[in-house]
Amino acid sequence: MLGKSKKLRAEPRLTTFATGNNLIIADDLTRRSVVARLDAGMEQPYLREFKRDPFAMILENRGRYIAAALTIVRAFQAAGRPGRMPPFGSFNGWSDCVRSALVWLGCADPVITTRAAHQNDPVRQQAGALFEAWERVYGLDIEKRASEIVNTTDPDLREALLDIAGSKNEMSVSVQALGYWLRDHADFIVDGRRLERRGTPTRPRWRITKSVEV
Repeated sequence: MLGKSKKLRAEPRLTTFATGNNLIIADDLTRRSVVARLDAGMEQPYLREFKRDPFAMILENRGRYIAAALTIVRAFQAAGRPGRMPPFGSFNGWSDCVRSALVWLGCADPVITTRAAHQNDPVRQQAGALFEAWERVYGLDIEKRASEIVNTTDPDLREALLDIAGSKNEMSVSVQALGYWLRDHADFIVDGRRLERRGTPTRPRWRITKSVEV
């Protein structure tokens, strides 16, 4: 509080909206994002004409729309929250109240778009390509140093390495860049494969193992 030395406990509640063309959502943002995709099916969608102005229509009837949204949630709770959706980590309140009410109403599960964002995450796709090629070339549980991997002649593994740690001329793989990438992705899991670190802090070795789902 301003002017006082007093501890406060506040629950952060923030929603951010973003718009763009073919947005890419990556890393930890995928599980925090619900995506709405608009496709007018035409080359120049900005030339469309509407009989009504949707924005003005909502402003004119704002109270009715808010009341309708709250009525959906209240009806779901009054019905005993039937078919409540499984827990959704860190967002259980939203899942129990909003997501479950929409699915109960007959709408699609909003989390479907979150799963799609996870699958399309470029960081995940990079790691998945590397782990898959690594397993095929070296096998599972075989420890390797970054300096041993960069000189591979396997085309798929080399392509994955260039994508992750290619030098400026894109013809060679940087050992240093690969080492940093491996360090930053220790214990990363993609498609059942896990990157594990072994060795010492100054001379790490790396291996791909099968992950065990808990």
